[in-house]
Amino acid sequence: MNNALFEALQTPATLEDAGRGKLVLVRKSMIDHFTGIVDSIDTALAQIPQLLAKYKLQEFDTEPLQRSILQDGFAAVEAAVESRTLRNLEKSGLFPKLQKELAARNVECIPQGLRPELEAACREIQGLISELDIPVDLGALWFRSGKLRVPPKYREDIAPRYTVEVSTKQRKAVEKFRKAAEAIAELKAEYPNLRYSDYHYQSPDGRTYINSGIISRLANGDKYTDAELLGLLQGIELTH
Repeated sequence: MNNALFEALQTPATLEDAGRGKLVLVRKSMIDHFTGIVDSIDTALAQIPQLLAKYKLQEFDTEPLQRSILQDGFAAVEAAVESRTLRNLEKSGLFPKLQKELAARNVECIPQGLRPELEAACREIQGLISELDIPVDLGALWFRSGKLRVPPKYREDIAPRYTVEVSTKQRKAVEKFRKAAEAIAELKAEYPNLRYSDYHYQSPDGRTYINSGIISRLANGDKYTDAELLGLLQGIELTH
Protein backbone atom coordinates (compact mmCIF):
# COMPACT_ATOMS: atom_id res chain seq x y z
CA MET A 1 0.00 0.00 0.00
CA ASN A 2 1.47 3.35 -1.02
CA ASN A 3 1.43 6.46 1.16
CA ALA A 4 -1.21 8.24 -0.92
CA LEU A 5 -3.67 5.36 -0.57
CA PHE A 6 -2.89 5.00 3.15
CA GLU A 7 -3.65 8.69 3.71
CA ALA A 8 -6.86 8.42 1.69
CA LEU A 9 -7.96 5.43 3.77
CA GLN A 10 -7.21 7.30 6.99
CA THR A 11 -9.22 10.39 6.01
CA PRO A 12 -12.71 10.36 7.61
CA ALA A 13 -15.80 10.30 5.43
CA THR A 14 -18.18 13.24 5.41
CA LEU A 15 -21.88 13.01 6.18
CA GLU A 16 -23.97 14.66 3.48
CA ASP A 17 -27.65 15.24 2.84
CA ALA A 18 -28.83 13.24 -0.18
CA GLY A 19 -32.33 14.73 -0.09
CA ARG A 20 -35.69 13.24 0.89
CA GLY A 21 -34.45 12.71 4.43
CA LYS A 22 -31.55 10.49 3.37
CA LEU A 23 -27.98 10.85 4.54
CA VAL A 24 -24.92 9.42 2.84
CA LEU A 25 -21.33 8.89 3.89
CA VAL A 26 -18.99 10.20 1.20
CA ARG A 27 -15.34 9.10 1.21
CA LYS A 28 -14.13 12.04 -0.83
CA SER A 29 -10.48 11.26 -0.23
CA MET A 30 -10.90 7.83 -1.85
CA ILE A 31 -12.87 9.29 -4.75
CA ASP A 32 -10.18 11.92 -5.34
CA HIS A 33 -7.40 9.33 -5.00
CA PHE A 34 -8.72 6.96 -7.64
CA THR A 35 -9.90 9.76 -9.93
CA GLY A 36 -6.36 11.12 -9.78
CA ILE A 37 -4.97 7.73 -10.80
CA VAL A 38 -7.34 7.62 -13.78
CA ASP A 39 -6.12 11.08 -14.82
CA SER A 40 -2.52 9.85 -14.54
CA ILE A 41 -3.30 6.76 -16.64
CA ASP A 42 -4.80 8.93 -19.39
CA THR A 43 -1.73 11.16 -19.32
CA ALA A 44 0.58 8.14 -19.50
CA LEU A 45 -1.40 6.60 -22.36
CA ALA A 46 -1.05 9.84 -24.32
CA GLN A 47 2.74 9.35 -24.23
CA ILE A 48 2.51 6.52 -26.77
CA PRO A 49 1.42 8.59 -29.81
CA GLN A 50 3.65 11.44 -28.60
CA LEU A 51 6.71 9.17 -28.59
CA LEU A 52 5.88 7.73 -32.01
CA ALA A 53 5.67 11.28 -33.37
CA LYS A 54 8.88 12.29 -31.58
CA TYR A 55 10.79 9.52 -33.37
CA LYS A 56 9.15 10.18 -36.76
CA LEU A 57 6.99 7.06 -36.69
CA GLN A 58 3.59 8.78 -36.75
CA GLU A 59 2.72 7.09 -40.07
CA PHE A 60 2.65 3.79 -38.18
CA ASP A 61 0.51 5.20 -35.35
CA THR A 62 -2.79 3.33 -35.29
CA GLU A 63 -5.16 2.09 -32.62
CA PRO A 64 -4.05 -1.56 -33.11
CA LEU A 65 -0.40 -0.52 -32.76
CA GLN A 66 -1.02 1.43 -29.56
CA ARG A 67 -2.84 -1.56 -28.08
CA SER A 68 -0.05 -3.90 -29.17
CA ILE A 69 2.54 -1.62 -27.60
CA LEU A 70 0.78 -1.97 -24.24
CA GLN A 71 1.10 -5.74 -24.55
CA ASP A 72 4.50 -6.13 -26.23
CA GLY A 73 6.32 -2.81 -25.82
CA PHE A 74 8.96 -1.88 -28.39
CA ALA A 75 8.62 -5.26 -30.13
CA ALA A 76 5.20 -4.16 -31.35
CA VAL A 77 6.78 -1.21 -33.19
CA GLU A 78 9.37 -3.47 -34.78
CA ALA A 79 6.65 -5.83 -35.96
CA ALA A 80 4.59 -2.96 -37.39
CA VAL A 81 7.53 -1.50 -39.32
CA GLU A 82 8.52 -4.90 -40.68
CA SER A 83 4.96 -5.72 -41.71
CA ARG A 84 4.42 -2.35 -43.44
CA THR A 85 7.74 -2.58 -45.25
CA LEU A 86 6.99 -6.08 -46.56
CA ARG A 87 3.57 -4.97 -47.82
CA ASN A 88 5.15 -2.05 -49.65
CA LEU A 89 7.73 -4.37 -51.25
CA GLU A 90 5.26 -6.99 -52.42
CA LYS A 91 4.79 -5.33 -55.82
CA SER A 92 8.42 -4.34 -56.24
CA GLY A 93 9.39 -7.44 -58.18
CA LEU A 94 12.17 -8.19 -55.74
CA PHE A 95 12.72 -11.74 -54.62
CA PRO A 96 11.06 -12.63 -51.28
CA LYS A 97 14.44 -13.23 -49.66
CA LEU A 98 15.62 -9.75 -50.59
CA GLN A 99 12.31 -8.27 -49.46
CA LYS A 100 12.80 -9.83 -46.02
CA GLU A 101 16.38 -8.57 -45.86
CA LEU A 102 15.31 -5.04 -46.70
CA ALA A 103 12.46 -5.19 -44.18
CA ALA A 104 14.91 -6.35 -41.49
CA ARG A 105 17.29 -3.50 -42.35
CA ASN A 106 14.42 -1.04 -42.13
CA VAL A 107 13.57 -2.33 -38.66
CA GLU A 108 17.19 -1.83 -37.63
CA CYS A 109 16.85 1.82 -38.63
CA ILE A 110 14.20 2.49 -35.99
CA PRO A 111 15.73 5.02 -33.56
CA GLN A 112 16.86 2.99 -30.58
CA GLY A 113 16.10 5.87 -28.22
CA LEU A 114 12.44 4.98 -28.63
CA ARG A 115 12.81 1.62 -26.87
CA PRO A 116 13.60 2.79 -23.30
CA GLU A 117 11.11 5.66 -23.41
CA LEU A 118 8.31 3.52 -24.79
CA GLU A 119 8.87 0.66 -22.38
CA ALA A 120 9.10 3.09 -19.45
CA ALA A 121 5.71 4.51 -20.45
CA CYS A 122 4.25 0.99 -20.62
CA ARG A 123 5.58 0.16 -17.14
CA GLU A 124 4.11 3.37 -15.81
CA ILE A 125 0.71 2.58 -17.31
CA GLN A 126 0.70 -0.99 -15.97
CA GLY A 127 1.79 0.25 -12.54
CA LEU A 128 -0.95 2.86 -12.37
CA ILE A 129 -3.61 0.39 -13.48
CA SER A 130 -2.51 -2.00 -10.72
CA GLU A 131 -3.16 0.76 -8.16
CA LEU A 132 -6.85 1.06 -9.06
CA ASP A 133 -9.43 -0.51 -6.75
CA ILE A 134 -10.96 -2.27 -9.77
CA PRO A 135 -8.27 -2.72 -12.45
CA VAL A 136 -9.12 -1.67 -15.99
CA ASP A 137 -8.76 -4.37 -18.61
CA LEU A 138 -6.46 -3.17 -21.40
CA GLY A 139 -8.96 -4.37 -23.98
CA ALA A 140 -11.60 -2.10 -22.46
CA LEU A 141 -9.60 1.10 -23.03
CA TRP A 142 -11.27 3.63 -25.32
CA PHE A 143 -9.57 5.04 -28.40
CA ARG A 144 -10.47 8.68 -28.92
CA SER A 145 -8.71 11.59 -30.67
CA GLY A 146 -5.77 9.41 -31.62
CA LYS A 147 -5.01 8.00 -28.19
CA LEU A 148 -6.18 5.40 -25.72
CA ARG A 149 -7.94 6.43 -22.53
CA VAL A 150 -9.80 4.97 -19.57
CA PRO A 151 -13.53 4.56 -20.37
CA PRO A 152 -15.60 7.45 -18.91
CA LYS A 153 -17.91 4.97 -17.17
CA TYR A 154 -15.03 3.81 -14.99
CA ARG A 155 -14.50 7.36 -13.79
CA GLU A 156 -18.25 7.85 -13.27
CA ASP A 157 -18.47 4.68 -11.14
CA ILE A 158 -15.75 5.73 -8.67
CA ALA A 159 -17.94 8.09 -6.62
CA PRO A 160 -20.84 5.61 -6.20
CA ARG A 161 -18.38 2.99 -4.90
CA TYR A 162 -17.38 5.33 -2.09
CA THR A 163 -20.78 6.82 -1.30
CA VAL A 164 -22.86 4.78 1.14
CA GLU A 165 -26.39 5.49 2.31
CA VAL A 166 -26.83 5.68 6.08
CA SER A 167 -29.78 3.69 7.43
CA THR A 168 -32.07 4.76 10.25
CA LYS A 169 -30.83 1.78 12.25
CA GLN A 170 -27.24 2.97 11.91
CA ARG A 171 -28.14 6.50 12.95
CA LYS A 172 -29.84 5.13 16.07
CA ALA A 173 -26.76 2.99 16.77
CA VAL A 174 -24.60 6.12 16.79
CA GLU A 175 -26.90 7.66 19.39
CA LYS A 176 -26.55 4.49 21.47
CA PHE A 177 -22.75 4.79 21.23
CA ARG A 178 -22.90 8.32 22.57
CA LYS A 179 -25.31 7.47 25.37
CA ALA A 180 -23.24 4.44 26.37
CA ALA A 181 -20.08 6.55 26.38
CA GLU A 182 -21.77 9.20 28.52
CA ALA A 183 -22.98 6.57 30.99
CA ILE A 184 -19.51 5.00 31.27
CA ALA A 185 -17.93 8.43 31.70
CA GLU A 186 -20.31 9.14 34.57
CA LEU A 187 -19.52 5.79 36.20
CA LYS A 188 -15.78 6.42 35.88
CA ALA A 189 -16.21 9.78 37.56
CA GLU A 190 -18.20 8.25 40.43
CA TYR A 191 -16.21 5.01 40.78
CA PRO A 192 -12.71 5.70 39.37
CA ASN A 193 -11.16 2.57 40.85
CA LEU A 194 -13.47 0.20 38.99
CA ARG A 195 -12.06 -1.58 35.94
CA TYR A 196 -14.33 -0.90 32.95
CA SER A 197 -12.14 -1.79 29.97
CA ASP A 198 -10.26 -4.96 29.07
CA TYR A 199 -6.55 -5.05 29.63
CA HIS A 200 -3.76 -7.45 28.69
CA TYR A 201 -1.29 -8.85 31.17
CA GLN A 202 1.57 -11.31 30.97
CA SER A 203 1.89 -14.24 33.34
CA PRO A 204 5.24 -15.36 34.79
CA ASP A 205 5.41 -18.12 32.16
CA GLY A 206 5.30 -15.51 29.39
CA ARG A 207 1.75 -16.09 28.25
CA THR A 208 -0.50 -13.12 27.51
CA TYR A 209 -4.00 -13.04 28.96
CA ILE A 210 -6.94 -10.67 28.69
CA ASN A 211 -8.67 -9.52 31.84
CA SER A 212 -12.12 -8.36 30.84
CA GLY A 213 -13.65 -5.24 32.32
CA ILE A 214 -17.18 -5.20 33.65
CA ILE A 215 -18.62 -3.52 30.56
CA SER A 216 -17.16 -6.19 28.26
CA ARG A 217 -18.43 -8.95 30.52
CA LEU A 218 -21.97 -7.63 30.53
CA ALA A 219 -21.89 -6.92 26.79
CA ASN A 220 -20.69 -10.49 26.14
CA GLY A 221 -23.67 -11.89 28.02
CA ASP A 222 -22.20 -12.64 31.43
CA LYS A 223 -24.95 -12.61 34.07
CA TYR A 224 -24.60 -11.04 37.51
CA THR A 225 -27.09 -10.45 40.28
CA ASP A 226 -27.73 -6.95 41.57
CA ALA A 227 -25.98 -8.01 44.77
CA GLU A 228 -22.83 -8.96 42.85
CA LEU A 229 -22.78 -5.69 40.94
CA LEU A 230 -23.45 -3.64 44.05
CA GLY A 231 -20.67 -5.55 45.76
CA LEU A 232 -18.34 -4.68 42.86
CA LEU A 233 -19.03 -1.00 43.54
CA GLN A 234 -18.04 -1.62 47.16
CA GLY A 235 -14.73 -3.18 46.09
CA ILE A 236 -15.80 -6.83 46.24
CA GLU A 237 -14.32 -8.61 43.18
CA LEU A 238 -16.55 -10.78 41.05
CA THR A 239 -15.89 -14.48 41.40
CA HIS A 240 -16.93 -15.49 37.88
